[in-house]
Order: sequence, then structure tokens, then C-alpha cells
Amino acid sequence: PPCVAAMEGVVTSVYNSWRDVEFSDLQKTLESVACELTANHEKNDISRNNLVNQTKEFRKSAPEDVRKSSSTVIKCYQAEFDALQKRCKYAEDAYLSLYKRLIELPDPSFALGELHSLQKRADKATEFEFESRKFKETCDELKAKVQELKSHERENKRLQKRLDELTTSLNSQIQLNTSRIVDEYQRKLESREQELAVFRVEAEEN
Repeated sequence: PPCVAAMEGVVTSVYNSWRDVEFSDLQKTLESVACELTANHEKNDISRNNLVNQTKEFRKSAPEDVRKSSSTVIKCYQAEFDALQKRCKYAEDAYLSLYKRLIELPDPSFALGELHSLQKRADKATEFEFESRKFKETCDELKAKVQELKSHERENKRLQKRLDELTTSLNSQIQLNTSRIVDEYQRKLESREQELAVFRVEAEEN
């Protein structure tokens, strides 16, 4: 059926896609990046603290006119730095959240592979069912022909029996008729002989 064929195509496509992803290797890569991000947190905190301390030292040691002229620029850099840090933290948190979900998931390629294998077996079973249906139809046709031959055989036996009965009856009738003819001929012959004997006696007397 078309819907079954479409579903088979979807399963095959999804299975091939996940197989190409190599999910277990992807999980290892995600874990490596997550470990690196976690390790960099401490380095980033140290760098930020150093930058804050250097900024404070600059404000203390720099002349008044330099502090005033650079104050606006330093504030802009600080604002941009804080915004950048927030964006990085948001991206890292999102990544780590996604990582925690993906790292605990089983590799779907195994289940999809099993489903793909079951699909192939189902295809073979469907093909076998089709062949079995054809074989059953052939067997039914052969059974019908055998039954027809048996019917002819029974009819032939019946006709043969009837023929034998007719042959026996005909032979009996022939024997009966032959016996009657012989008896009648014998009677006529005896009658003629008697007539002939009387005729001879009369001839001798004359």
C-alpha cells in the first residue's frame, strides 16, 4: 500500500540521517566542549578581576585630566564588556542545558536500526505472504483438478460397471437365444425324421 511504502521511506531516511550523525561521537564532542567551558569559567573570572583591579589602579594613579578624558571611554568598554559577558554566559548556559539533555539520551540510531531491520523482515514477511497466497491458489487449483479427475474416474468406473453388466446380460441373452434356437432346431429335426420314417413305412407298404 502507498501509505506503508511512504512510512518505510521515512524510517529509512531517518535511520540513515542518524547513522551519519554518529550520535555517540557527537556526545563525546559535546562533553569535551562542556568541560572546556567549565574550565574557562575560572580563567574568565580571574581575567575579569585583573581587569577590574587594573582599572582601579589606573583611576588612582592617572592624572586628573587623563582620568576625566578616559572616564567615558572606560565606562563604554565596561558596559560592552559586561554585555558581552552576559551574552557569553547566556550562550554557555543554553549550551550546557542542551548538553545535559543530549548527554543522557540513548543513541536513537540503535532503535532506528532495529526498526529498519524489523521493516526489512516485515517486507520479507509480506513477500512471503504474497508467495504463500499464490502457492495456496495454485494448490487450490490442483485440488480442484484432482477432484475433477476423481469425479471422472468415478464416472468411468460407473460406466465400466454398467458396460460389464450389459455385456454379461447380453452374453446371457445370446446363450439363452442360442439354446432356444438349438432346441427348436432339434425338435424340428426330430419331427422331420419322424415324418420321414412314416413316409418310408408307407412307401414300403405300397
